[in-house]
Amino acid sequence: MTIILFLGIAVIIVALVEIVRRVSGNAFAEIDRKLMLSIPSLGGIAVLFGLFYQVLGLYQAYQFIQAAADISPMIVMNGVFVSFYAPLFGLGVGLVSFVLWYAIKMVWK
Repeated sequence: MTIILFLGIAVIIVALVEIVRRVSGNAFAEIDRKLMLSIPSLGGIAVLFGLFYQVLGLYQAYQFIQAAADISPMIVMNGVFVSFYAPLFGLGVGLVSFVLWYAIKMVWK
C-alpha cells in the first residue's frame, strides 16, 4: 500500500502545483494540459494497484490455506476482510484525484 500512498501524495502535489500556477497567472497551455491529465491518471493507477494488491494477497492466503490441513473459517474470513484494505485505499485515492481534477477543471475553465 506504500505505492498507493505515494501516488496519493503525487496527486495532491500535482493538484497544488496546478492550482498555484492558475492562481498566479503563470499558466502554460501545454504543461497545464499534461498536468491536468496526470491527476486522474495517477488516481486510476492507484485504483489498479489496489486491485492488484488484493489479488496478490488473496493468492498468498489461498496458498497458506492449501498448505494448512485444518483452518478455522473465522481466520479465513478475517483474511478476506483484511484483503479489502488495499482496494479501498486505492479507491479513496482515486476518488480524491477525480474530485480534485473536476474541481480544478470547473473553477478555471
